[in-house]
This record gives sequence, C-alpha cells and structure tokens, in this order.
Amino acid sequence: MIIDNLERIFIEKGDSEYAQKERSYMRNKFFFFGIKAPERRKITADFLNIAVNNLNRLEFERLIGSLWKKKEREFQYFGIDALNKRKIEDIDIELLEHVITTKAWWDSVDPLAKVTSRYFLVFPEKKNKIDEWISKNNIWLQRTSLIFQLGMGKETDEELLFSTIRKLKKSEEFFIKKAIGWALRDYSRHFPERVISFVENENLSSLSKREALKNI
Repeated sequence: MIIDNLERIFIEKGDSEYAQKERSYMRNKFFFFGIKAPERRKITADFLNIAVNNLNRLEFERLIGSLWKKKEREFQYFGIDALNKRKIEDIDIELLEHVITTKAWWDSVDPLAKVTSRYFLVFPEKKNKIDEWISKNNIWLQRTSLIFQLGMGKETDEELLFSTIRKLKKSEEFFIKKAIGWALRDYSRHFPERVISFVENENLSSLSKREALKNI
C-alpha cells in the first residue's frame, strides 16, 4: 500500500525534464520521476512516519526489499530515509549489506554508510563484519568500510580506519582511492599530524594522497 501510494504521488509530482537531467548525471544507470530532494521528503513525510513507526520488523524488511526492486531511484531514496530514521536492530546488518550491494552507486552507498555508522555505534562488537566485507571484493562494501566513520572526529576508531586503508590501498578502483583520501581528510581535521605520518609511511595512490592532504 505504501509503495502504490508513493508511486501515484511520484508520478503526479514528477518532472520529466528534470528526470532526464538526473538520469544523465547518474550516467543513465537509473530512471527517475524527477523530484528534487526537498520536495520529495516533504511529500513523503507521512509515508515515512508509517514506515518508521507503524511497521513491524518483517513488514519493514519487506518494504525495503520491494523499494529496491523498483526501477525509479526515488523509491530507493525513500528507503534510505526510512533506514536512517528507524531504530537500529542487531539483525539489520544483513539488510544493510543487501541494500548497499543492490542497485549500488555512490548516491545510495554514501548515505547508507551513515546508516552503517549508526549500526556500529549501537553494536560495536559487530565491527568484525568489516573484515568480511573487505574480503568479499565488492567495491561498495569496501567503500562503506572506509567512510562509515566520517564525522566521528575524535571518536573515530583509528586502528580500524588505518587497518582498513592498508588492506585496500592497492585497489585500482576510483571509488576506493577517493574514499581512502576522503576518510583521511576528514580525520585530519582533528589529528593532522597522525594523518601526515600515515600518508608518508604508506604507499597510497596519488589520488588518495592528494585528497587526504587537501586541508592540511
């Protein structure tokens, strides 16, 4: 019912010209209704409240699965908003892995990394999942492993951050090189000397180095 009502409103509010611009920006990987984020969040607020507060765990998981099966990207954006607001549960790690790796691109993976951050704050004992994600050789799980600590500042698990980078520093993937630099640059706001020392002693790609030291 939520998805049917969402689709009706998305069709009504969509802008085909803006949709084509979005599709081009995303390299034609996804279809769009053409609704800008502020308006989308405004018109879906009531549905979001239902998804977050009224659905039981099984219903919510089914909703997320159905949203990721829809071709238009606004459905996945709504799902990300719902995941961001709903209370984190222990078993959510499997659901997170599914949505991170399904219809994956930076526009979904980066906000899902914030959900992952919430998860590991509530369940820090589950951080051993990071090694499993790295070993699966999926660039989006790897990127999430690198950037989920963004914004944690002095609460960053430095040992985990540095060890994850060491395991991924030889990757030739642009999104991994960029994420390494992004994570280090964010951490350098609080501990620039540690980041400089790390960069000097690790054989990072030129892109990662450049991104890491941009604000130092």
